[in-house]
Amino acid sequence: MYWEGSLVMKTQNLSSNQKGFTLAELLVVTAIAFLILSMASYNLKRMVNPLQDSSAELVGIVKQAKAKAIHTSSAYKIHAPDNKSVVTSFAKSCSDPTFVDDATMKLTLDSSLDMTTSGWTFCFSPRGLADRYQQILIVDNRLKSKMIEVFRGGAVRTL
Repeated sequence: MYWEGSLVMKTQNLSSNQKGFTLAELLVVTAIAFLILSMASYNLKRMVNPLQDSSAELVGIVKQAKAKAIHTSSAYKIHAPDNKSVVTSFAKSCSDPTFVDDATMKLTLDSSLDMTTSGWTFCFSPRGLADRYQQILIVDNRLKSKMIEVFRGGAVRTL
């Protein structure tokens, strides 16, 4: 033992067999770390909810289409060609026979989800008003559902 400043330092001579950890200690620490990681991954897995994510994404697409209709003074049509996808397109007005697809606003549902109705269509006018009231029901394979309502005034609600 010797003095260095105000600290007391003790020196030891370690022999070669006293350095490091034993195999048993390493295995115990590895097992504990693995147990903690597996519990954390199980808890994170429960946070993934495709129904919630897809319904929020669909609401976002509807709101974005309304905003683009107002901003560009164009009509934006949203439609479901099948029970797994939603597509948007735009034209001068809702009565225009030719619409151009907007590739930036498309939605394909997760394989565990379905829309109960397909073939629906509604259009936002250049003033941001929907041409009709529309209900969209998304159901997952556990029979949980989310209802999205689009009102004529352009408001969107999720139930």
